[in-house]
Amino acid sequence: MNLPKIIKKKKPNSFLLEPYFLLLPAVLVVVVLILWPIIQTFAYSFMSYSPIKPDKIGFIGLGNYKTLLGDERFRRSLGVSASYASVTVLFQFLFGFALALLMKGMRRLRSMYRAMVFAPWAVSGVLTAIMWKMIFDGSFGVINDLLLRFGIVEKAVPFGITRPTAFMMVIVASVWRGIPYFTISLLAALTSIPEEIYESGRIDGAGAIRLFYNITLPYTREVIVLTTLLRTIWTFNDVDIVYSLTSGGPANATLTLPVYVTRNAVEYLDYGYGSTLAIGLFFTLLVFAIIYMQFGKPNDDFSA
Repeated sequence: MNLPKIIKKKKPNSFLLEPYFLLLPAVLVVVVLILWPIIQTFAYSFMSYSPIKPDKIGFIGLGNYKTLLGDERFRRSLGVSASYASVTVLFQFLFGFALALLMKGMRRLRSMYRAMVFAPWAVSGVLTAIMWKMIFDGSFGVINDLLLRFGIVEKAVPFGITRPTAFMMVIVASVWRGIPYFTISLLAALTSIPEEIYESGRIDGAGAIRLFYNITLPYTREVIVLTTLLRTIWTFNDVDIVYSLTSGGPANATLTLPVYVTRNAVEYLDYGYGSTLAIGLFFTLLVFAIIYMQFGKPNDDFSA
């Protein structure tokens, strides 16, 4: 009689190196591209560091931070950044939410409309700035051509020269590029709402406005809070669109804090003070994110 062989199972090793070796490339990328630059920026913020002034390179402690506290241009650029981010994100959200609601109810040619709406998100910031700079050009721009044809103005408007029009240029270009982000995110949230809830509301006699305020907004609140927070941080950190369109001018009307950081670090090669400005930008956004998330916490659970 043949007895069945007893197969002994190997005990799992208490420590396996293979998962750590697989994660090693990703960890190296994070350390080299993210963690090390952050550490270096903090270190430079305590130094006087400029390649064009090698004799003055050295540790100065809190000297850069004292300069930051008395820097009037830093405070102004912070205010410009706050205005730029708040106005831009507001219009991006409104247009994006409207398009998401419109596309949710579409039945025909939905794919074509989605491709048209999402196209600006695929355009780089520099290319967006170049395109809108040509559109607003005072000599051959489309905007001035339309204004002159319809008799709204008698002569071409120099959009990039005056303070209000330059700020408007930056807002319009950034809003155009950021609308698809909200449309994509909010459309996904809208499609996840069960249709039975809307049917129940209609049976109870609720109209479109009441359904929107009592169902659509509560169910999309968490997505709205997260998307507006992320988009505000990204917009606050915008450099490419603002720098390529106006370079912070005219008369510093569009000088946002990231552009001010870029000017100090790249144009003036003052890595020490540029790093200090970057640290100030980081803590400003950190405080904003903490406060925003506290006020954005939902009071009820609408997902059940």
